[in-house]
Amino acid sequence: MEKTYKAMKTIEYFSKFDKEDIQINSKSKQFNITFDRKGLPHLLGLQYLEKYPRQFNATKFLKEIKENKISDQEILEKVEEYHEVKQRINVENRINTFSDFMKNIEKGFIVEKTYETKMNVNYLVIQTENNDFKHLGFLSGIRGTLIEAFDELNEKDLSILKTYFIEKNDRYYKDTNIIEPIENIKIYDELFEEYTNFSFDLDKQKFLNQNVYMEYKECIDKYYQEKENNEISDSWNIKKDKQELER
Repeated sequence: MEKTYKAMKTIEYFSKFDKEDIQINSKSKQFNITFDRKGLPHLLGLQYLEKYPRQFNATKFLKEIKENKISDQEILEKVEEYHEVKQRINVENRINTFSDFMKNIEKGFIVEKTYETKMNVNYLVIQTENNDFKHLGFLSGIRGTLIEAFDELNEKDLSILKTYFIEKNDRYYKDTNIIEPIENIKIYDELFEEYTNFSFDLDKQKFLNQNVYMEYKECIDKYYQEKENNEISDSWNIKKDKQELER
């Protein structure tokens, strides 16, 4: 079986956003996050590479994988060895879906975490797909209060990305009082000293940069429409070329 390195590629890709100040906004909630590269292994569940997950050291792990990349198969085998098949499936699901989730986070909804667990989270961004309920968990210091400008932020205003996981039901937010679609994602631009539209997807970001005066949702909708039109055009051209070759 050919080895894959999706976990390592995910860490490498999202490391480019290390220390960036990012906002996730809905109608009444706002999460101000300083994106932290050291949190990526935990979001993928790689702490379960250790027999005792609390002993996992993300900084040490990130240094080690610079020299010796570890395959997805090696990760999952070790997770299963220490934590059995159920945890292996959990980690595999995280590795396979985290990147797409983040690149399309604008499709998510903000909800309250209402299921009582030891998980140190009070809000979730959720997406559903094929009966999978994807959750990105935040600990929000001031419960998502809106902040207008970067210099208004202090430590208690910040939110922390704590976890990412997939369930087969909505039990973690079943009793939520809010279900708000994400309205926009912003990143702090130090050059202009303001928040600007942002996407973790580089193609979307390029499109946002080309349409800076458009509202976020309007711009994203236009991106998808143009992408769909281009795909239809490409498909038509391929079909046309094939017909000409068969003549």
